[in-house]
Amino acid sequence: MHGRPPTGSGAAPRPGTRSGTSWGRGATSLGGPPKTGMGFSMPPSTAMMRPGTSARVPVTAMGERPLTQQGIGGMPKTGYGTSAGGGGGRAVQDRSYWMGEIKQRLAALNVEMNKIRSDMDVLERENANYVNLEKRATGLTDELRDLQGQLGDYNTLIDKLHTGADLEETQRAAKELAIKNNRDQEEIDTLFMGRQENERQIKSCEEQLAQEKDKASSRISELGPDAQAAWAQLEADNTRLLTDIAQQQTALTGAQAMQTQLERDLQQDPARQKTWSLQEKKRQQQTKLHDMAAADQAGAALDTKEAILEEIKKNNAEIANIERNLADLERTRQALAMQIQQLDSTVSEEKAAKFEELTRKDKEMTAFLADAPGLLQAEADRTKAVQAEIVALLAGLHDLSGTTLGTAADLQTMTGDLAEKEKELTNAERTQRHLDSERERLMGDLDRVHQLETKIDAERVALQKRVETLNAEMRSFDDVDRIQRELTAKHTALAAEVAQRRTTRRWTKQQLTMQTTRYELKKAQLQDNEAHRQLAALETKWKQLEANNAAAREFIADKTAEAEYSDVQHDVMALVGECLEQNVKMVGLAP
Repeated sequence: MHGRPPTGSGAAPRPGTRSGTSWGRGATSLGGPPKTGMGFSMPPSTAMMRPGTSARVPVTAMGERPLTQQGIGGMPKTGYGTSAGGGGGRAVQDRSYWMGEIKQRLAALNVEMNKIRSDMDVLERENANYVNLEKRATGLTDELRDLQGQLGDYNTLIDKLHTGADLEETQRAAKELAIKNNRDQEEIDTLFMGRQENERQIKSCEEQLAQEKDKASSRISELGPDAQAAWAQLEADNTRLLTDIAQQQTALTGAQAMQTQLERDLQQDPARQKTWSLQEKKRQQQTKLHDMAAADQAGAALDTKEAILEEIKKNNAEIANIERNLADLERTRQALAMQIQQLDSTVSEEKAAKFEELTRKDKEMTAFLADAPGLLQAEADRTKAVQAEIVALLAGLHDLSGTTLGTAADLQTMTGDLAEKEKELTNAERTQRHLDSERERLMGDLDRVHQLETKIDAERVALQKRVETLNAEMRSFDDVDRIQRELTAKHTALAAEVAQRRTTRRWTKQQLTMQTTRYELKKAQLQDNEAHRQLAALETKWKQLEANNAAAREFIADKTAEAEYSDVQHDVMALVGECLEQNVKMVGLAP
């Protein structure tokens, strides 16, 4: 393309001209006669003539050519082969073209960014309003919960009043419950704070342990296969030992709780405590007697006859003491059995008395309920008869008023009859009200009787359970030696396990101390690390920026809330409306 002369850079040919010239040769791109290189003194030869071109025009570099707004394509063409207002457009997209495109794109991006910023402002305002509404909704929810609690209290109070409960007793119970609730709330708060502190410490310890485990894992990964296998075996043993420790600790806690409960029961019951002490003495004496028998069987002989007699007397005294203790134990057992029988008889007598009372009240209620329809029917019939008599008397009075007023004696007689009938009607109504109240009272008594039956059944079941518990405890205390042996064996095993666990704990503490030392060393190395310091500085800066961002958001929310003039607008419009109404009234009152 470098050797080809540029075409189309000149002006377009005029319309209506022919392609040839007056010489009969083809036109050139320059509009003049073709140049053959032979000068103007000699006419050109027709045999050697070729179409004229602009080959002799010097080639201009692309960068040195003058450019118009339409680029290399030239000015808009209006001549032959083009429309009146058309043009070829830009033939080359140069630097100015792309700068214009970039400016257009930047302008569009700025418009879009402004739109996004406006949307973000709207969303932030809506978010601030949402936060305020959420706070208000939370407050209203708490208020609703308090009101629901008050409503429940009022309903409970109304139920108490309807059931005939004592107001002072209810108030006293309410005060006791309030005191108990406050005490429980304080205990709960204390436990919650302690739990949070413990959780924080546990979390910190777990994080440290995790870090130490990671460090240990990294150190172990650097070791050989044999060392890694040995470490895995040690970890498995450690896990198993920890599990065993937890199980044994649980068993020890249960045994200690059982021992504490038994000791508490012994302290609360003097008879049991005495029985326990006597059983202990008996066991000691039996042990001593067994040792003496073993010594006799082993050939342990005494030195003198006096020593033998002294030993026999001592043994006889001990045997007599043991027999007395056994007699005391037997009497104690008989006394406990008698107490149990008395409790059973007392429960049976109370149950029989309450059953008789319930039977009597049930008979009264049954008789009253059986007679109630008849009484109601009799009172209703009597009331109807009285009403019929009153109607008849009124009819007679009407007839008498139509004929004659009668004498004063007749009037007095009728007045007395009317007073008597009114008195009978009043008595009947009073009797009916009394029967209704009596029925309500008896129904309330029936409800209380049912409640009493339920309470008696519950007490009976509780007493039966108590008697069964006492019998089971008596049976268990009969074999005190077995319990003592079990506790001794378990205590010995737990003591051995505790000693082993203490050894393991000391070893673990040593390992923990060593790991802590390594941790402190690594921490010191980390503090000397430049990257760590930079990260710490960046984190501090990030926290500060977050705090500034939060403060800015709060400030925006406050200003948005301050700019909320809907309430003020409502008040102003209300005042304007009132002023307009007053003006209308004043105009209407003007002459």
